[in-house]
Amino acid sequence: MSSHHLLRLYDGFARQSPHLRDEVKQLQQILQNLGFSIGNIDGMFGQGTEDIVKTFQGNHDLTADGIVGSGTWEALENAEDRDVSDDETKTSDGSSVLKNFRGDPGWVHAREGHNGKPYWPGGASGVTFDPGMDLGHAKASLIEELYKPLITSEQMAAVEKVFGIKGEDAKKTLAESPVVMSIRISSSQADGIFPYAAEPYWDGIVRNFPTLVNDDT
Repeated sequence: MSSHHLLRLYDGFARQSPHLRDEVKQLQQILQNLGFSIGNIDGMFGQGTEDIVKTFQGNHDLTADGIVGSGTWEALENAEDRDVSDDETKTSDGSSVLKNFRGDPGWVHAREGHNGKPYWPGGASGVTFDPGMDLGHAKASLIEELYKPLITSEQMAAVEKVFGIKGEDAKKTLAESPVVMSIRISSSQADGIFPYAAEPYWDGIVRNFPTLVNDDT
């Protein structure tokens, strides 16, 4: 593990420790890579950055004090390494899911937009994870396969409690589950999962327009 300074609230600010600004930027970049909504990567360890650090620490069985010491740095770097590894694995596995699809799933996902937090889209939907995996309708076994490597055991246990819940009940359940709300899915992780989310839509399109899979189409 590389060597880092201990970082805390107001590091990077001119009045406290401007010399740590680059390292705060590195911290903010890692958090953003992991799916947290960090806003501007400005090298200022403000209240927003501290709150996100506390959330990360709580998700990884660390003392949620907002201070980035050696243990938190190690957990951050390990999480980022897993993110890259999971992305590579899911991308290679997912490429065969959309049979006869000759487009770029990553480009489609980018056009759809990334939402790293769990959300409820409305209507008869269930709690939904980026890139559009609806826990109210998707197979529980598929959700476990795709997301279990990306989240903590506590988060996975909370996710299992919202399987199959739809509509207003899903909205209420999400609002009352801070553990589920704390889950963050990075853009690279979502890119790897996207083929699985898009598969039922692509299958429906092919059923209606079968010539799309022809080589000369």
